[in-house]
Amino acid sequence: MKKHAVFLRGNPRTWNHIKESIINFFNENLDMPDWYVCFWESQTTDIEQLTKDFLGSNLKYVIIKTYDFEKFDTELFSQSEVLSDVDGIGSPAHGTSLHKFSDSSHYWKTAYLDHTLSMEKRKQELLNHFVYDTVSFIRPDVLYYQIGKLQINFDDVKNLEGFEVVGIDWISPKDNKGQDISRWTEKSHTTFWTGDFFFSGASIPADILGTRFFDCALNNNLIQMSNSNPHNLLGSIAMKYQFFTTRLQTLHCRLTRPNHFYYDKVQKKYILNVNRPHEILPWEKVENKEKDRMYKLLDIDPNDYG
Repeated sequence: MKKHAVFLRGNPRTWNHIKESIINFFNENLDMPDWYVCFWESQTTDIEQLTKDFLGSNLKYVIIKTYDFEKFDTELFSQSEVLSDVDGIGSPAHGTSLHKFSDSSHYWKTAYLDHTLSMEKRKQELLNHFVYDTVSFIRPDVLYYQIGKLQINFDDVKNLEGFEVVGIDWISPKDNKGQDISRWTEKSHTTFWTGDFFFSGASIPADILGTRFFDCALNNNLIQMSNSNPHNLLGSIAMKYQFFTTRLQTLHCRLTRPNHFYYDKVQKKYILNVNRPHEILPWEKVENKEKDRMYKLLDIDPNDYG
C-alpha cells in the first residue's frame, strides 16, 4: 500500500473555521495520510489545540515556529549584492535583505516551513525504512472541495512517480501580449507559474520542492531572489529540474478570508458563506476597522495577515 504525506504550513488565519473540512478531505482522498504541520507562532492556535484537531488522524509531526523578523531576514537572507532590475539593467545594492522584496519574502518564509517539515519527514523515512510515495503541500486558509455529482478521483495524486508533480495552476509561459505560447499538453516541462494553494509531488520532486530553501543553485540567482512574484519562483523549480507537470482538473480550492464567514444562530458558530462568494468584497478592499472587527469575532490573530 502506498504511503502519502501532507505538509500543512503557513499562518493559521481561518484554520479554526475550516480545519474539519480540510482534515476530512485529505484523510478520505489520500487514504489516511501522515500529517506534518508547521505554523508560524500565532494567538489563533497552539500545539495543544492542533494536537486535538488531529485526533483520529495520523499526525506525525507538529511544530510552531517563531518568526523573528530581523534575524530571519538579516541572518538568512542578507546578500553581499542584490541586483535591482531597472530598465533591465542590474545594479548592485550592498547589504539588501530579502524583506525589501515583500512579495518574494512570503515565498521564502513558506519555503522555510517546507524545509522544516521535509527534514522531519526524511528523519521518519530513515528511522522506519520506507519512502513516501507522494507529498502534498497545502495551506490552512484554503478550502478544498469538489463540484458536481462526480466523485473526485485522486489517482492523479496517489499514483505520482518519477519526476511527476501535479498542481491546480500549472500555467504555461506567456508572450508579451499575455497569450499562451503553447497549448496545454498532458505532460509539460515548460512551466513558469504555479498557484500555491495545492501542489503534490512524487518522492524525488517532493524532496526537491521541500528543501528548496537551501537549494544553492536557485538561491544564488540574485535576479530570482528579487523576483516580485513568488509564484514564478515556485514554478521555476519545476522548469529547472524538468519535472513532468500536470494540471489537476478535479480539485477545487477556495482561499477563505475572515469576511467570508457569517454567524449561524442554529449551529452557534461562524460558517463559510458558500452561496455567492464572488459578491463578497475582496479582502484587500475591506477597511482596517472592519478587518479588526472580523479578527475579533472569529478569534483570529491580526498578525496572521501581517
